Amino acid sequence: MKKLLTALSLFTLALSSCEKDTDEPEMTTADYYPMTTGSYWIYDSYNFNNAGTQTAKWVDSIIVGEKKKFNGNDYSLFKNYEVGRTDFYSVYTRKENSAYFSFFGETANAEHLMFKFNVSIGEGWTAEEIRPNPYTNAVDTSRDTYTLKEKAVTAVVNGITFKDVIKYSVKNLWINGLDKRVSVRNIERWFAKGVGYIYDYDKPVEISDPTFESKIKRYKVN
Repeated sequence: MKKLLTALSLFTLALSSCEKDTDEPEMTTADYYPMTTGSYWIYDSYNFNNAGTQTAKWVDSIIVGEKKKFNGNDYSLFKNYEVGRTDFYSVYTRKENSAYFSFFGETANAEHLMFKFNVSIGEGWTAEEIRPNPYTNAVDTSRDTYTLKEKAVTAVVNGITFKDVIKYSVKNLWINGLDKRVSVRNIERWFAKGVGYIYDYDKPVEISDPTFESKIKRYKVN
């Protein structure tokens, strides 16, 4: 979610209600990637240089908006914001068994496999997506190879303890649509059952690129 749903007014409402959230996650019967309308997640996000020095900090958020039908399938709209900006980018997501498929914008024909949660340790999948970059107006290509490393573990993120966490390692190949530069990144990505995406550590192979880290700060799952 590098700088990766209802309107801006809902986003403002989500922020104003953050103080009502508890520090401990509510464990529900939901799965690892909830898609209920009105749910939101807020993250502390950071960039670091190759010496490990923090060079940037900002707040990201995701809000689940309305549902919409494409090609006979029901999708949930995820709006991704950087706090302090009024723009966002949209991702439509649907669930089929334990797999999640998504696409950017309004073009369902560009749907790609996003997540799978029924794999065994050491197994995984490859997901490729073509997405418009809201910061460059170019079209980027991203290929993620996921491998499940741990499952049903406890993890602490930003002082919050989460149970039933699954951890993936991800090899990301990114082709910049603006200058065609290819970059490779090694990623650790965690999900908590009943909560969703809680942690991301994204380190580039090329030391000239920044390392990215995202930690969940507050959330509400309806």
